[in-house]
Amino acid sequence: MTGGPISRTPWGLVLLLAATATAAYLCRVNISVAGALVMQEYGLTQTQMGRIFSAFLAGYTLLMLPGGLLADTWGAKRTLSVLAWGWVAVTVLQAAAPAGAAAGSTLGVVGLLVALRFVMGALASPTYPAALEGTSRWSAPAALGRANGLVIGSVGLGSAIAPPFITAVMVPWGWRAAMVASAIPALVIAVVWLLVRVPAGPARTPPPAGCAPTGP
Repeated sequence: MTGGPISRTPWGLVLLLAATATAAYLCRVNISVAGALVMQEYGLTQTQMGRIFSAFLAGYTLLMLPGGLLADTWGAKRTLSVLAWGWVAVTVLQAAAPAGAAAGSTLGVVGLLVALRFVMGALASPTYPAALEGTSRWSAPAALGRANGLVIGSVGLGSAIAPPFITAVMVPWGWRAAMVASAIPALVIAVVWLLVRVPAGPARTPPPAGCAPTGP
């Protein structure tokens, strides 16, 4: 779908933005749900696990403004497409962390997971700025509030889905399988963004009948 300014909101794209945010949420909280088994495998303390959790927040906070600038420069489609591939890669790398005795020292495992969670936070930080850039560009002004509501509401959907979904995989197959499973929605989203076409210009409300548009 390309062309000039549009007056109707492409709700399919809005739903894709919401689905992207939900997929991102699965990748950002997967280790929180699997944390107990990760601690058990590596013999980590609560303090060490806290550092791993905090690394995500550090990357998320520090890269939020640069992430917004990236979204403004690249646009929603390109930004979210690249980010989704990044979420998949980092999540798979977490699942591929050396197992048990093969991991060497506990400090090495903590350092690896801290680094990966920091990168995940950095990759997650542009998600909502990019999604809101998309709704502001593609939504008709009269529908902007509803479009943003759908995207922001995906946070609640992700928080509702993540624990039962990850636990359902983790209990029979382990935390590594749960990590990989949590990346599958992001992989699907990454592929969809490669295929989807977006409006070329921002949505606009057409002028009232009988009024000629002004400007270029």
